[in-house]
Amino acid sequence: MDKQSKSRAATRENLLAAFWSLYQKKRIEKITVREITQLAGYNRGTFYDYFIDIYDVLDQFQDSLLDYTRVAIDKYRSDGINQEIVEYITNTFHTKGEYFSVFLGGNRDPNFPDKMKKVIRPIFTRFGGCMRTAKKLPIYLNLRFRR
Repeated sequence: MDKQSKSRAATRENLLAAFWSLYQKKRIEKITVREITQLAGYNRGTFYDYFIDIYDVLDQFQDSLLDYTRVAIDKYRSDGINQEIVEYITNTFHTKGEYFSVFLGGNRDPNFPDKMKKVIRPIFTRFGGCMRTAKKLPIYLNLRFRR
C-alpha cells in the first residue's frame, strides 16, 4: 500500500471511529455529518469523499463487521467445519462483541439482525435440522443482545 492509500485508509478509519463514538450514545437520526467531521478533525467535503450520507456510514460499518464472519463462512463452505473455523467465528464475536451488542441492543438498527442472519444462515442450513433455528435467529439475537 502506497503512502496515499494509507492516508486515505486512515482518514476513512478516523471518520468511522468518530461515527462509532457518536452512534454508541445516540440514535442515527440524531447524528450529523458536522458532528462526525468535527470529532474526526476533517471538513464536510472530506466526509463526502468517503460516504454518501450518515446511513452509508452505518451500512459500511456494519458490512465491514459482517465481513469478518463472511470470511469464516466462505472457508467453512469450502473446507467443512473444523476447529479453526469455530475458533475464528468465536474470536470474531469475542473481539467484535461491543459492536454486535450496540447494533443488536438498545440503540439497535432494526435491519441488522436480518443482515446478520443472511451472513450466518449457511452454517445452519448445512445441517438440515437446524433450519428452524436459522429462521428464529433474529428473535434470538434480539433477546440475546437487548440492553
